[in-house]
Amino acid sequence: MGGGLRNMRERTSDKTKTTIEDLKSYIQERGGDYSAWHVGICRTPENAILNILNARTHHWNYVRLDSPQAAREVLDHLVNALGVDGDPISPNVDADTSIVYVYRRQVHTVQ
Repeated sequence: MGGGLRNMRERTSDKTKTTIEDLKSYIQERGGDYSAWHVGICRTPENAILNILNARTHHWNYVRLDSPQAAREVLDHLVNALGVDGDPISPNVDADTSIVYVYRRQVHTVQ
């Protein structure tokens, strides 16, 4: 295991680790490869719901974390460690962007 990954794990809070495990379990329980799912971060629950509704899926979830950094860590782990599809993270994410959402893409999903 590389030092960068170890250092990231040392910085990751218990709530962030729990959120990663909860979302991982959520995805596993609802089926499909990780690559069939999409993860993103946004500012408000309304934004998350709009993104999910646009996907027209019945399998979705969102979680509010303590900080944008925690949200980025969750997104980064789901994308890079599990292979979930995700939006690139802008380095200019503002201080209120702490919601992570996931949904299972469908054949008709428009992103």
